[in-house]
Amino acid sequence: MASMRLGCDMSFTVCDPVAAPTIKGYSPDVIVHPILDAARSPADVRTDLDALCARLHSLVIGPGLGREAHMQAFAQVAIEVARARGIYLVLDADALWLIQNNPAAIKGYGRAVLTPNVVEFGRLCDAVGVDRTQHDTAVMRLAEALDGPTILAKGRVDEIVSPACVAANSGSLKCEVQGGLKRCGGQGDVLAGSLGTMLAWAQRYEERQAQNSSVVGVDGKTYDPVPFERLPLVAAYGASMVARTVSP
Repeated sequence: MASMRLGCDMSFTVCDPVAAPTIKGYSPDVIVHPILDAARSPADVRTDLDALCARLHSLVIGPGLGREAHMQAFAQVAIEVARARGIYLVLDADALWLIQNNPAAIKGYGRAVLTPNVVEFGRLCDAVGVDRTQHDTAVMRLAEALDGPTILAKGRVDEIVSPACVAANSGSLKCEVQGGLKRCGGQGDVLAGSLGTMLAWAQRYEERQAQNSSVVGVDGKTYDPVPFERLPLVAAYGASMVARTVSP
């Protein structure tokens, strides 16, 4: 819903058949694929996921996923399919549980953004041997250890590090936009969905820039294009701003 409210053209929700009726009831615009049935094998689900991913510009994995063995296995398959197709990925919530148990699943993939909260961030650091107590450098070190994904570490100040930051040793990008004075359930889902839309726009930007060497801004002036390797960083900052701005 957050992806659609922000402006994506179409959104698909992949879920367990038991959850499908409730999700369909949220809006007539929600397209539901209830293919994550515990009775199915990961290989069987892979075929359906691959066909769906052929239509996507980005994929969000994690919100509502759960930690059941079959759901974690399906998430692993989804990551593999997305990587094979070069799709932008957002990994949040229980998808980060998968990554802490198998960091290799996402290591080296530069078109992924991980959005851990404080607890999830600590677990990821422990999984790859990063000292989480070194607060000034921990996000940079985690991004360096995973060697590809952008990290959006959520907190009082959201801290973002991309491979471009690591390569340039330029430090992190911090979002300090004033948000709500309380922490509401679902704020992370809003951020993840918003980020999915912004990464989809990043994919479309890449496709357009493949045919153009410059960008015409809303002011009519011509600008150099944003380097593709910086797009996840820009998208992550934008999603952080949105989530903070709409928080009550």
